[in-house]
Amino acid sequence: MLDNLNKRNGLPSLSNTEAMGQDLTFDQIIVYYVFKDIPLIKRFFKRNLGILMPNSKNNLLVQLLSDDNSITIRFTLFNDKCKTSAIYFVSELGCICLLYSLDKVLKIGKLLNVLQADELNRVVKCKEVLLFNAEVCREAIVNVFVHNRWTDLNSLMFCAYSNRLEILSYGDHL
Repeated sequence: MLDNLNKRNGLPSLSNTEAMGQDLTFDQIIVYYVFKDIPLIKRFFKRNLGILMPNSKNNLLVQLLSDDNSITIRFTLFNDKCKTSAIYFVSELGCICLLYSLDKVLKIGKLLNVLQADELNRVVKCKEVLLFNAEVCREAIVNVFVHNRWTDLNSLMFCAYSNRLEILSYGDHL
């Protein structure tokens, strides 16, 4: 919907912005469709997904779905509650088909959601709780991918701390 509004207002959008590269490959999205059991006719998939501009050039959406989209997505896991603490893990999840990047971030989120001991109001037995609500985390991650201002080729950054997950995104504005 926002993409259509941007088109009418003459603002850059995924569909009206030409891709930086026109010689793109799409092996990853084809495998992704097969893996998700979504029917795909290879010779029509660009037209069916609306990723060609009227001049038959690739638009920015096709670049995001290509095998090498040049947009970085970083996930960093810190040892404690701030960025000055030691780093346990850094992973570069971008520069591939955006759907694969999303899947990778969601998998890391699932791995991080481990049981924690809740010592508040402890009487005899400690209560075990997950680090965060899995559904809320999944929704936040998907929303970041959907609402990032991709026309500016902005990267996403995820930082996990001992007590929270921070997501840096450049959302769209009107």
